[in-house]
Amino acid sequence: EFEVFTTLKDKVILPSQLKKVNSKDMNIPTEHNKELTHFYATITLKCKDCSEEFTRDFEF
Repeated sequence: EFEVFTTLKDKVILPSQLKKVNSKDMNIPTEHNKELTHFYATITLKCKDCSEEFTRDFEF
């Protein structure tokens, strides 16, 4: 079993590890896309029974 943790940030901590996500895939109306600045999310999966942890950073 894994626990899932997510965070949103407005600053990049590790830009080399970011994965760009197409805003079309986020289901945000296009009239809002031009007004939005980039934001960043970190998703972490942690194993409940062991010390395994997987983290991925995304740029939107």
